[in-house]
This record gives sequence, C-alpha cells and structure tokens, in this order.
Amino acid sequence: MSLRSPEPFGFGAFDDFNDVYQTLLRERGLLEGAINPIARTNVVPVHAAPRRPVLAGAFILRPAQGAGGTDFVVAGIGEIDGDLDPRNIVARGDLSEEGLGRKVGFVLAELRARLATLGRTHDNPTALNVYTAYEIAGLSEALADKLPAVGNHGYVRWLARPPVVEVDFELDCHRVNGWRVL
Repeated sequence: MSLRSPEPFGFGAFDDFNDVYQTLLRERGLLEGAINPIARTNVVPVHAAPRRPVLAGAFILRPAQGAGGTDFVVAGIGEIDGDLDPRNIVARGDLSEEGLGRKVGFVLAELRARLATLGRTHDNPTALNVYTAYEIAGLSEALADKLPAVGNHGYVRWLARPPVVEVDFELDCHRVNGWRVL
C-alpha cells in the first residue's frame, strides 16, 4: 500500500496515525491476529503534497498456480535502528556525504535482512523505490553493489521525505510478475 502525507509526523503523531491505521485494518478483517500482512510505504512529496494522508496505490498479491510464489512486497524502510524513537535515527541530523552514506548503508542492510526473512535474495526485486529530498553522492553505486537487481531493473527516485520528522532516507521494493491495473 502506498500512502502520501502532507508533512512528516512527529514521533507521537506517527504512533497515533498508526493506531488509527491498525484500527481501520482490523475493522475490515485485514489483520491476521496481531500481525499486519500489509506492506506499506508512507512518504511526503516535496512538491504538491496532499492536504491529508491519501492512498496513492496498492498491490494485491494473489497466489497463482504454477507461479512458484515469487511475488513479494517489502514495506518502506527508513534509517531507524530499533524502536520508533529519535535516538535510534542513524546519523541523526547528519546531512553530510558521510552521514547520508551511513543512512543508505543501514537501510540497504535492513532491506537485505527483510528479503532474507522472506526467503528472497538481493537479486530478486524487480522494482526499487528510493524516497529522499537529498542528492546522495554514490547512491547508484551503493544500490547496485548491495542489490544487484538494480543493474537489470533500475530504480525510481522519488523526491519525497519519509513520514517521520528527522528521517531522511527510505527504500521499498517488490517483485510482481503480472500486473492488472484497475
């Protein structure tokens, strides 16, 4: 699920937003117990941001006989190492080339770990989205080094901020073998 918000949330406000979001999912029977099976990316466009949070798009993955179960979606990952707390932001407030590089390195490592959890590898994504308001030196090289699939499929860089104040870089990825646009 792709959401767009008008501005980054403070940490408490983001928790509140997520509580409302979880309630909406629960009311619609979309949660599996306490587990949320819906991968979500929520970012703030630098230009032409919406007036309130809106749904920008959604994937519905349906197992297909003989497809081998290769489709997946990995939710947006920002540079927060641990619980949602400003003290856990990697290179917090550091927008230098080195600081942004640390943020990218952390997020790529986390993305690879999530892919491994899904039984996938760094070669499996067919689409990668990058969300940041900053030019990051060496970004393409770092992505291609840690996610070789980027060499075959490229990536899309969105001029957008992550949904939480002080978080500066976010990635998501997916592999979808067949599309139907509604």
